[in-house]
Amino acid sequence: MPHTTIRQFNAEFRTHWWNYVLLFTGISIGLEVIFIPFFRLLATYLLHLGQVPVFTLTNITMLITQHPLVSLALVGELLLILIIGYWQFAFLLLGIQAIQQRRFSFGSILDDSWWAVRRLRPAALLVLFGYILLLLPGASFVFKTQLFAKVHVPEFILDFIFSGPLMATAYSVLFIGAMFIGLRLVYVLPLLILDQRSASQSIKTSWQMTSRGQWWVLLKQILGAALLLGLMLIAVIVIVIIAQVGWDRLPQPFPLYLATVGLTIMEVGHSLLGMWFSVVTLSLVAAPFSSLGYNFSFSQPPRGKMTSLVVGALIILGLLAIPSNYFYLKNSGGARPLLISHRGVDDHNGVQNTIPALKRTAKEHPDYVEMDIHETKDHQFVVMHDENLKKLTGVNKKPHDLTLTQLTRLTAREDGHEAPVASFDQYLTAAEKLHQKLLVEIKTTPADSPQLVHNFLTKYARRLQRDHYELHSLDYGVVQQVRHQAPALKIGYIQPYNLTYPNTNASFYSMEYSTLDDSFILLSELHHQPVYAWTVNSSDSMQRMLFLGVNGVITDNLSELRSELKDYHDPNYTMRILNYLNNFEG
Repeated sequence: MPHTTIRQFNAEFRTHWWNYVLLFTGISIGLEVIFIPFFRLLATYLLHLGQVPVFTLTNITMLITQHPLVSLALVGELLLILIIGYWQFAFLLLGIQAIQQRRFSFGSILDDSWWAVRRLRPAALLVLFGYILLLLPGASFVFKTQLFAKVHVPEFILDFIFSGPLMATAYSVLFIGAMFIGLRLVYVLPLLILDQRSASQSIKTSWQMTSRGQWWVLLKQILGAALLLGLMLIAVIVIVIIAQVGWDRLPQPFPLYLATVGLTIMEVGHSLLGMWFSVVTLSLVAAPFSSLGYNFSFSQPPRGKMTSLVVGALIILGLLAIPSNYFYLKNSGGARPLLISHRGVDDHNGVQNTIPALKRTAKEHPDYVEMDIHETKDHQFVVMHDENLKKLTGVNKKPHDLTLTQLTRLTAREDGHEAPVASFDQYLTAAEKLHQKLLVEIKTTPADSPQLVHNFLTKYARRLQRDHYELHSLDYGVVQQVRHQAPALKIGYIQPYNLTYPNTNASFYSMEYSTLDDSFILLSELHHQPVYAWTVNSSDSMQRMLFLGVNGVITDNLSELRSELKDYHDPNYTMRILNYLNNFEG
């Protein structure tokens, strides 16, 4: 393996930065403007064509059994996305190689990257699919693409995994194992593209190339590049922030104008450094194959012409970013989102879904208290989140195994607190006395009676509607029934993963926050369907949700959310720039 260093590739990037900027900007524009919108529209069209209102991880079985043609079409779309991902990697790999061989030409790289795609075999697609599903933690250090941006474990699942030492240890071992396998197979795609080997040969060769500690040498180089990237990003941020601290002392409107310029400089610096890191890491991976590749027939354009082209493009992109940054800084923190207490608690101030916790939390005046109900054995309703009572009460039973009377005799314990299990009647009456609005989650199980929704609405619809309470559910059947039987009641559809924008008549959506993006928020505004993000507990995630402009934030830490909201509305431009940092993609 040829001996290469970060210093060599760093010098290479500095010398030919204009070529690399053109290469990465071109592929990013192609993905963001053409491919990603196309795939979103295609998925939406296929679901609409098959009269499937929503596609989530919870209804995959239903989709396969009841809509096989739609399922096949979606599998075809997934294969197409994998092919485009393979093409993107080939385009960047061949482009970097062409620049380093001083034969850069956009047309030639396009031709050769599509030629590499035409040679693609099903086995190679399976290899790429394996990278995405299993090796993404390690592979993303080398190759990150917008196409697979949503492929990650949702935060609520990670929170559950790390809630206990056994699962946390098992997950950590699997994560490290995936990282190791990713490093051992890091040369598979370059071998497929540059050396034109089969998938099995590429896997075997990559494993051999990373034996005898060579994987550790490569890892140290990648980690060194990541450390250098972090230091350079920090330097850019510190310079902009220190300057803005001084600018904020000037009379208006100078702080606003200078903050806009500073934020734009930070964005451009972030993009350039991201390109630098990609060039260095991909060059490290491609280094053993520097003698391979294609003989490009196009001549490199004159440096002066190329530099002018790239600088002009950067200026145009910067000018396009300036209005967006200006309006963000000027109008940061527009409408305040609804503050919603998750399961009626705030920072472990009581047992979830119990009346004592509700009373403590209501003193902080959240807009809503979110809570959960299950149907009981005698078709009444108990306030409980889990499908099994053991965690809170020590009783290894499910809510539908016991009558309401039996359930309300139990005591729930959590975080050093204890309280009786409450019926929904008791909880609702307590909320009415406190003048506290509720967001009621209707939980469903296969053991529920067919009349669950009808019974619930018959008993509670008028009271809920009178006090402007809201409902939501993970079961779309419940959403449909409520909309049909009590159209005046607002009911939201809970989604644990954002795959496509659902075509439903839900009043709003309760979305798991870690997969939310600005496109979903934009579509929700166009459809007049508000978005509540759950469960948002960290400072960074709160700031990100505020930046996205969600309509409600469901949290276990209500007081911390109020503090973050106050900081977000801070008129100080330095603070607004710092808030913006949470929305940079890693």
